[in-house]
Amino acid sequence: EVDQAEATKVLTDEIVKASSVHPGGVCIGGIIFEFADEWWKDGSGSPDVHDVGGISPGGGPYPDRTFNEEWWGLVDIDRNPRRALSALGEVAIPSAR
Repeated sequence: EVDQAEATKVLTDEIVKASSVHPGGVCIGGIIFEFADEWWKDGSGSPDVHDVGGISPGGGPYPDRTFNEEWWGLVDIDRNPRRALSALGEVAIPSAR
């Protein structure tokens, strides 16, 4: 969870820094994927169990260089917030004002 929160903050900060509300900015927004965990993503696992699979191609940045899609949610399967949701809330959103 700590690594997911850090990744969420770092990547969202990059979007904010490139925002088109800043002079020379080229980004008009971004989105966090995924709101809730995707328990069904591991084809060799169970749709009723939180597996460690569901691996997306390309290798991931945090924490084990693997995209474990079953754990991508900002909230868990019971909708309990993860640290990443708090980290997202800490990012200052730019304003055009």
